[in-house]
Amino acid sequence: MHFDVEYGGGLGDVFAQSYHNNSLNLFANLQPQDTATVFFVCANPFAGELFAYHPNRSQIAVRELGYWMVDHDAENRRLHNMPPAGSVYRLPPQAGPIVFYPSAQDLVELSRFDPRATVVVAASAGLSDRNIPHDMLEQVVDYLLATTTFTIAYTGRTFDRHGRIEQAPGSRNPRVLNLIDKLSVPGTAYLVQQCKGLVTAHSALNLLGWHEHKPQLLLYPQSVVNRHSHRRADGLMQWDQWMFGANRPNTQHTVFELFGPAHTAAFVNTLWSAHGV
Repeated sequence: MHFDVEYGGGLGDVFAQSYHNNSLNLFANLQPQDTATVFFVCANPFAGELFAYHPNRSQIAVRELGYWMVDHDAENRRLHNMPPAGSVYRLPPQAGPIVFYPSAQDLVELSRFDPRATVVVAASAGLSDRNIPHDMLEQVVDYLLATTTFTIAYTGRTFDRHGRIEQAPGSRNPRVLNLIDKLSVPGTAYLVQQCKGLVTAHSALNLLGWHEHKPQLLLYPQSVVNRHSHRRADGLMQWDQWMFGANRPNTQHTVFELFGPAHTAAFVNTLWSAHGV
């Protein structure tokens, strides 16, 4: 049997689609006679790495097509001989949990510390207006260093999209690790699966962390509220699919302007609870 599968949007969308009916596990369940073509229409140029180290890589053709807006979708589908939109949602459900396949180099990097006692920092988003401000991030990291024993690992990949940047750590504390550009996409996802919690912008790892039910401190600009929420008829705020975990008890979140030490303190409490303390 042959499967044509499309993943698209930002990297966070790709993760969300991977968890829909555990679609990513389809590729680990391929029979010897099965093949698959995976089309990536993604704003993140590294999304195709999800299959780079896959044990069934020889059965999977990966086509990384770049990113386009909906106005150009029909012509690009014809040009690239793609399946109709929504192919990932038509796949048969797969058993969970989701499995990611890090590279050998990823495993070397991850062997240098204990991922299970690590807070992952994903301070940069797909667009720079959602990046956590540097001074705010340093306050959070300083608090974590003072009140916990966890390793703090900065993650991310450098690529150009409207001037976006990756924020490197300012602290020289040996418990603060700079893993930016050192882990592949599946290596980073594997780290999120193992980690104790995350400090995130409204980013791909924020969404991945929610799918993995990890404690989070999520910080974002007012534009995220404007775009991803609305008031219901009863006056309560309703979040959309890109903020689906915002109301979970193990998520502390706020707009940049309202951030204060109490948010980090509440996040640390959820970390210690998750740590079995």
